[in-house]
Amino acid sequence: MSSHSEHIISGWNDVVKYKQTATAAFLDRVAAGQSQNQPVFLLMSQTRAAFKLALCYCRKNEEMMHANAYTKSMACKDFKSFWNGINKLNNAKVKNMHQSSMDTVVKMVFV
Repeated sequence: MSSHSEHIISGWNDVVKYKQTATAAFLDRVAAGQSQNQPVFLLMSQTRAAFKLALCYCRKNEEMMHANAYTKSMACKDFKSFWNGINKLNNAKVKNMHQSSMDTVVKMVFV
């Protein structure tokens, strides 16, 4: 059974605009017919590629996005948010979260 937290993608708010344009282009293609020779198909292909590229970027840079969020909350003197994020990071049971990501955050904040 998968938990909801496995589907959370850091940076999603930046990517969601690409998803919306890709979805709209797909719906336009369906309305125009399924032909692959139409400009609607080309637009759909381009918007889908842009969405996939942005999503891939978010997945590859997830640790850096977390570190940037922690740094921003520390800079804004939102200590409660900062420590909540650090506690979540320490208590995470996801395989790719380990001590080096915590070291990265501490180095970025306190250097």
